[in-house]
This record gives sequence, C-alpha cells and structure tokens, in this order.
Amino acid sequence: MTRARTRGADTHRCPACGTRLLTQWVGHTAALHARVPLPPPDEPRPLATAREEIAGDPNRLVWCLPRSPYAPPRLRWTGARHPPDCPHQHLPDHNCPPAEPSTLF
Repeated sequence: MTRARTRGADTHRCPACGTRLLTQWVGHTAALHARVPLPPPDEPRPLATAREEIAGDPNRLVWCLPRSPYAPPRLRWTGARHPPDCPHQHLPDHNCPPAEPSTLF
C-alpha cells in the first residue's frame, strides 16, 4: 500500500539541532523542498534582515511566509520582483550550526 503524497506544509523538528521547522514543496514545475525555521506569528521578519542573514552564501534562499487565519502557512518565492516593503515574514532556509566533535578517543 502506498502513502498519498501531500502538497501542504508540515512542521517538525530538525533531527540535528532540534529547531522547529516548516517543511514544504514550493513551486509547480521545478519545485524545491524548502525547510525554514518557524518563528512566532507576531515576530516581524523584514526582507532586508533575512537577506543580510544569508549574505555571503549564494546557495541559500529567502522565502516569504504570508499567514492567514483560514489557511495553513504557505511559503512563496522571493525573487527580483518581490516588493522590498512586503509586510509578511521573510525566512531564510534552515542551516544547521556546525556539530560539536563527538569522537571517543
């Protein structure tokens, strides 16, 4: 028996660092599996702050998270046409901090 594939968002914890994450497929044709840390809904997260956080790492992306009281959270792309004064939360993709060495000898 196969499990149905879900298109919605899912929240869980990162197995490496324990951060609460929102995990979702974003896009239709060339979808990416986005994983972002999920902040409280009332925490302001402007686009400029999120872009500063990932500055210097070209392999990381910033996602827009509009929240609705009637629907689950859905991530959106932030590209060149995304308004810089967008009122929604803007979240960089999750990047675990480096693990501490755990050698026994």
